[in-house]
Amino acid sequence: LWLLRLLGLTAGTSALAATLFAIHPINSEAVAYVSSRSELLASLGMFLFCGLALTCSTRWTHRLATVVAMGAALLSKSVAIVAPVLAIVGLASDAGVRAKVRSLLPVGSAVVAIVVVYLFAIRSLVTRAVVDSPVRDMVPQLATQTKALGYYIWLTVMPIRLSVEHQFLVSRDLDPTVAMGGAFLLSLVLVAWRAHPWRWGVAWWLICLLPTIVVPLIVLVNEHRLYAASVGGFAMIATAIQSQRSEGRPVAVILIAAYTIMLALLTVGRIDVWQSERSVWEDAATKAPASLKAQLRWADALAFKGDVELAEAAYLRALALRSHHPATRNNLGRMYLVQGRWDEAQTQFGLLLNVSPDNVSARMNLAQILFRQGRLDEARVQYEAVMAYGTTHGRAQLRIAQIGLRQDSPAAQVLRWLEQAEAAGETSVDLHVSRGIVLRRLGRGEAALAAYRAALAKAPASAHVWYNLGNLYVEQENRTEAVQAFTRAIECAAEDDVIRQSAIDRLRALK
Repeated sequence: LWLLRLLGLTAGTSALAATLFAIHPINSEAVAYVSSRSELLASLGMFLFCGLALTCSTRWTHRLATVVAMGAALLSKSVAIVAPVLAIVGLASDAGVRAKVRSLLPVGSAVVAIVVVYLFAIRSLVTRAVVDSPVRDMVPQLATQTKALGYYIWLTVMPIRLSVEHQFLVSRDLDPTVAMGGAFLLSLVLVAWRAHPWRWGVAWWLICLLPTIVVPLIVLVNEHRLYAASVGGFAMIATAIQSQRSEGRPVAVILIAAYTIMLALLTVGRIDVWQSERSVWEDAATKAPASLKAQLRWADALAFKGDVELAEAAYLRALALRSHHPATRNNLGRMYLVQGRWDEAQTQFGLLLNVSPDNVSARMNLAQILFRQGRLDEARVQYEAVMAYGTTHGRAQLRIAQIGLRQDSPAAQVLRWLEQAEAAGETSVDLHVSRGIVLRRLGRGEAALAAYRAALAKAPASAHVWYNLGNLYVEQENRTEAVQAFTRAIECAAEDDVIRQSAIDRLRALK
């Protein structure tokens, strides 16, 4: 409201545009989706910067606030780099622009310096995204985004199929849809050129979307990208309504009131969709049945909640869209693994590794199945292979050490694997317990005791750790501490845990 008033719009037009901005469901994603908070912060910084720039005060505090707003917007999200252009467009619509430009020279110099430093800092990212390894070539990018601009307008006017994942395809060349979208945008620009508020609104809308038009991104369209841009669109809508002749204004007032109420109701319904991971991706999968991402995310959410049958069906739908998608096969196999359906899990991991042998996650999961089945030599082969393809942060080295413990490999060799696991980043309780066991075999009792204590610091209620510690105390002939350790193991273990019965037997023997 403050910004639009500074741009010269009437109080009624500004209030109507601000109301549409506040209640329109197209902006609900930016507010409800926590990952879009950068969009809110960047937009806030852009609005503040443009408003302060249009005020053109000569006070140093005002100028400092203008520069800080620009810096904060850029630090929130890169798209805020268009804020100076937005301010120039706003200033150009003012009759006293020359005097204002002179008063803004110190601020302008500081802003230019900030933008130059920012571009220098992200130069490698920009070069990689646009020149070296773009997601798609520039011709398909421009064709797709031309079509997307028309799609955004449709979503703004009729926001009835909003989704976190739209079923939107890349246009490789100038197909009829792209041509129609381009013609529509051109007509909008030509109509807007006749009136100042419309001209400013179209310019604001296009400038805000310019970074996502030029820079190829993996996601083709997103509703939260419209958050800042929608100010220009709503200003145009409000201006068109306010420009009605007096005899038609009552009808326009009734229509806009009904439209506003409808938008508010749609927003309330849309916010309900964002209540959980499951609800938002179920909505997306329903609206975009051909979207692999929507089906996969819905399946993941269902699996996380334990809805195995629905999750399995969703994973299979995703595989029907792309049979060799790594994440889908791996996640489906992982769900089977958690359920104990090892043969089905092994099938999924095997199919994936046939196509992508360097998939670290799938190979680790396959090795885990072999490890649990007691097929230790086969598991070791997989763990050794996975280290050639990528890092496991020490998990593979730890498993090889545990296999060595089960196969009574030389203790010094097992200890070397444990040291490699720790050096690679492994810090789990299993690492400390395995270290304690191998140090006991080497006769280094005090070092083993330190390892078990490190494990207890991470898992003070672990029956496994207390049981092994009790065995160490027995070897050290420390009967009192052994009794306490076995007692704690019994207290921490589940009723059907084999460790509990073993600890009871050990405690009975000590007494």
